[in-house]
Amino acid sequence: MQPASDALRRVIDATSITEPAIPVIANTSAQPLTSVAAIRAELVAQLTGSVRWTASMQFAVTAGATKFVEIGPGDVLIGLMRRIDRSTQRMAVNTPDGVRSFIQTLSGTE
Repeated sequence: MQPASDALRRVIDATSITEPAIPVIANTSAQPLTSVAAIRAELVAQLTGSVRWTASMQFAVTAGATKFVEIGPGDVLIGLMRRIDRSTQRMAVNTPDGVRSFIQTLSGTE
């Protein structure tokens, strides 16, 4: 995997990434990332590291997150979030109607 990791690092290093406005929770450490360097390192680490999804979401809940949105096909992550903490609000955005509903929710025009 080292050749793939080296190639991925070169691509990530060449990609423009801006400082995050809010911390990004790392999948491999379940800790907040606040710098471009840390985000770049995390993206490379994800290639071979274990994903700590439950710990990452528990960190988010402990930090005060109450709403979770899964964007893309399916709703597996929302289902996992339901098991992690049933008190959270969860929404899957995986259809054109779902996108419209999500936009309405964000804009407060539901």
